[in-house]
Amino acid sequence: MAERATKAVAQRALKESTLAAALGTLASDADAGVREAAMGALAAFAARAGSLGAVDKGLEKLDEGKRKKVEEAVAALGPGQGPSGHGLAPGSGGAIRAGAPTGSARSAGPASARPGAKAAGAPAELAAAPRLSPEEIAARVPELFGAEVWEGLQSAKWQERLEAVGAIEAWVSSRIADEDAAFSSIEAGTVAQCLAFVPGWSKEKNFQVINKGFEIVAALAGPGPGLARADALTAIEPLAERLAELKHRLPAAAALSALAESATPGFVAAELRRVASAAKNPKVPAETLGWTATAIAEFGLAPGKFDVAGLLEWAREALGSAAAPVRSRGVELLGALHATLGPAIAAQAVEGLKPAQASQVEDAFKKSPQGSAPEPVRQVKKRGGKVATKSADASAAAPPDEAGDVEMADADDDADALLPRADISAAITPSLLELLSSSNWKERSVGLDGVEEVLRSAGGRVGPNLGSELLPALRARLADTNRNLAARALGAIGRLAAAVGPRGDWERAAQRAQLLPAVAACLSDNKRQVRDAVLGALREWLAVGGPDVAALAATADVVAGAKTIADGKVAALQW
Repeated sequence: MAERATKAVAQRALKESTLAAALGTLASDADAGVREAAMGALAAFAARAGSLGAVDKGLEKLDEGKRKKVEEAVAALGPGQGPSGHGLAPGSGGAIRAGAPTGSARSAGPASARPGAKAAGAPAELAAAPRLSPEEIAARVPELFGAEVWEGLQSAKWQERLEAVGAIEAWVSSRIADEDAAFSSIEAGTVAQCLAFVPGWSKEKNFQVINKGFEIVAALAGPGPGLARADALTAIEPLAERLAELKHRLPAAAALSALAESATPGFVAAELRRVASAAKNPKVPAETLGWTATAIAEFGLAPGKFDVAGLLEWAREALGSAAAPVRSRGVELLGALHATLGPAIAAQAVEGLKPAQASQVEDAFKKSPQGSAPEPVRQVKKRGGKVATKSADASAAAPPDEAGDVEMADADDDADALLPRADISAAITPSLLELLSSSNWKERSVGLDGVEEVLRSAGGRVGPNLGSELLPALRARLADTNRNLAARALGAIGRLAAAVGPRGDWERAAQRAQLLPAVAACLSDNKRQVRDAVLGALREWLAVGGPDVAALAATADVVAGAKTIADGKVAALQW
């Protein structure tokens, strides 16, 4: 809409409607795709309307980081332009796109990509990044490296192309070594775009030329000034695909690691996942998963470095692959996460797996217990190519908009910061509570199904806000005449105990509901199924730092009770 609107129409639409405010609200949506699209729309309307002031009602709903993204996107678009206008010459025959299929920029002519074309799946803020057209690249390469290099890059002889790429490598090395030279990330990005165009990542067939190009990318992103994310995108896709080929694996992996230092490892991992999900060759997802597991060990899991929830989801998807190497790498990624996060990911990792596969994952967890992660050996750069210093101020889980915008957090990784807990209070609806208290046992069973589904949806990590009625409703089910439902209620209580955090919140909530005495009292039940469920719930309770003294007192009352059967007393005493 914004790209087709005139300035007057855009201004009127923003003035006479709640459009800007609605977009501002959507910019904080739970879905990452919705957030990025909303910020992109705000930028497009602001650019069309001629000022950021036109979308003030939306901007006021954004935090500083999101506002900065919108402002940068507007600046890239330029005044009066929509998403498709990036300041390219009117007659240019296309543009190298952020995230374009590996390769080369499209050739000039009507069939080529329109200027500013957006790659499918690329983040919204990157779609606004200006790309060099083929004509601009044809002018810049001779200007930077000389006419002979430009001719060599286009030669039909691989030896001449290799010599030309070697000349570019020498030029980059000399600029990096010269401390007096102002080698900016913008200039480095120009080199990266040139390499993507000619010799071109997909057009080039000689492995030596390709590997030399990857080494240049690694130099630009690593010891060099760093690459902005939009420029990193021109290399990540070809690197991911070549990672699957043995002759390219080492230089491709090194280049990806350097890009991770420049653009954050989480950004690189997210792009690798996007490429892997569309790849037909199973070696691509297998090797990208393997690289990501290694990157976790090298960079650590401090907040801001990785999207842990996204990595968990990717690993789970890999476990469902038909290709054994992909499944194996998925298990490896889960093990790398477990080395830092430990039990925090266990419930989500094994949920719904077949026994054999769950056993594989559990074995990986045993090999990588919590606390076994090595000390990070890589850091993310700040702007200007310097390594970021550790700072406790950078605790936001979201990665920065550009390479090095924030400093990385200290190595004291907090599972709650890396993998936020879900607030399930809105899911505890009146209708769910009515089912739990129904006179019909089938409806009570459906209510317990609902509670279990809420916990599954939360991934086994629940915030402290449970509402005031859930625990009393579960407590009432412990006296259910249908003892199978009582056992299920005990199971739900145990899972809640394991899921609720931070530590101490479960204790307070359970104490308010007078839950522990009611749970322990079920040890006197005639059914072994119920007694076993009690022991399971108590184990979960104490595993998260539950009230030892209170638990002992409650079980002591059961043991001393005149109505407690012998088996119940034995179970309580053994526990």
